[in-house]
Amino acid sequence: MILGWVTYAAFYLGRVNLATALPAIQVDLHFTPDEISALAGATLWTYAIGQLVNGWLGNRVDTRRMVLFGIVGSTIVNLLFAASSSLPVMVILWLINGFLQSMGWGPVLRTLSAALEPTQRQRIAGAFGASYVVGNTLTWALTGLLLSTGQWRLMEDRSAPLLDPTGAIVGSCGAARDVTDRQRHEAELAMAERMAAVGTLSASIVHELNNPLMCVLAGLDQALALVDQSPEDARLLELLGEAREGATRMRSILRDLLDLTRPASDQALVDGEFLHGV
Repeated sequence: MILGWVTYAAFYLGRVNLATALPAIQVDLHFTPDEISALAGATLWTYAIGQLVNGWLGNRVDTRRMVLFGIVGSTIVNLLFAASSSLPVMVILWLINGFLQSMGWGPVLRTLSAALEPTQRQRIAGAFGASYVVGNTLTWALTGLLLSTGQWRLMEDRSAPLLDPTGAIVGSCGAARDVTDRQRHEAELAMAERMAAVGTLSASIVHELNNPLMCVLAGLDQALALVDQSPEDARLLELLGEAREGATRMRSILRDLLDLTRPASDQALVDGEFLHGV
């Protein structure tokens, strides 16, 4: 009973682990939400079909061998999955894993049913049901620990056949290298180029807006100087003051926009204040 309990709990290590890793997989491998959804749902289809097939098959073959095949096969598939970065390959592997995972519950119960007396089955039914709770919890804890201490790495491999004097293939020679950092640097370079383009566009827009804005500010200053400080002109002075305050605030916004896209080395100190290319 203990062996069956531990075996079924261990099945969860090869199935529930994907749910915890999906956010990291999506970020590191740049999968879209649709792609990550296809990967997440792949195992459900074959797991459901496998429950029907393996439940029937468990009455006709040695269930111990069936369970062993399922858990060993799922382990191998998980290792292959971890070494993959192609979405189609990962989906296919997880479809296979779903069928292998379905060799757990039914065949394990069949094995226990054949080995135990009816009175023993009743006593252990509740305890055995807790195996999937423990397996589920343990899987979330372990995969969370792995994700917090590790990371995905992208590998590039090349291989060539080895030939004997007759031209027959007798082996192969290959090499693999870690290209994770190269991929990251390429992504960072592409982002830097996009930001540079945004900065150029922003500078152009600010320049085109700044010229007429300076004319507006100069006109408002001239109008304020010409208006008499008399009670009759108080309302006009108030309106002109508000207009100048709004234009000044717009100039500040344009400068802040350039601060986001222009390096500090491009700033020029003019008349005691920084004018950012405008």
